[in-house]
Amino acid sequence: GVALRASVNATGGQVAGTATVIEPAGPGKRMVTFGRNLTGCTPTATLARIGSDPGAGSIVTAIEGGKVAVEMYNAAGTKTNLPFNLLVAC
Repeated sequence: GVALRASVNATGGQVAGTATVIEPAGPGKRMVTFGRNLTGCTPTATLARIGSDPGAGSIVTAIEGGKVAVEMYNAAGTKTNLPFNLLVAC
């Protein structure tokens, strides 16, 4: 299968990977585009120490409109921009 990936810092900048666009979609949410059809693909992400320590929190992924939606939450459950690693298996 195909593996797509992105490492994204807390400000939304890509530091590594194959994503073509990373867009803010409100506090604690990024839309990640890979320039290919994502039908049948499965995204997964983890909070990551990229430039800063995200501390405790959680992350949720989904395919929305041909892009990967990544939502990040701090330990209190508030949507917050945090650094993450994203992997999409197709």
